[in-house]
Amino acid sequence: MKIDRAQYEAWRQQCSDIYSIVTDKNDDWVGAVSSLMLQIERDCPDTNVTSNARTARRHALAFKSPKRKVRLADIYLDFLKAWQRVELAIGMHLIDKPPIH
Repeated sequence: MKIDRAQYEAWRQQCSDIYSIVTDKNDDWVGAVSSLMLQIERDCPDTNVTSNARTARRHALAFKSPKRKVRLADIYLDFLKAWQRVELAIGMHLIDKPPIH
C-alpha cells in the first residue's frame, strides 16, 4: 500500500498541532497523541514510521499512568525523544528526491 505525500504532510501538520499542547504539567494531550499514533500505525506502510509511532504512543500512555519507581520526568523525556523520531521519519517522506537521469 502506498501513501501519497499529502497524507504525510497531514500527519506532519497534526504532529505540529499536537506538539503545541504537549506539556509535562498535565496529561491532557495524551489522548490526541494516542489517537494520531494509532492512525499512523494502522495506515502507514513504512515500518520505521509505525514503530516510532508505537513507541511514542506507549510513552504517552505511560506518562498518563506511570508505574511505581519511575520518574515522571524520565517518561516525559522518553516520550519527547520518540515523538521527535516520529516527526523525522514522517519528514523523510517529504524530502524532494532529485530526478533520475
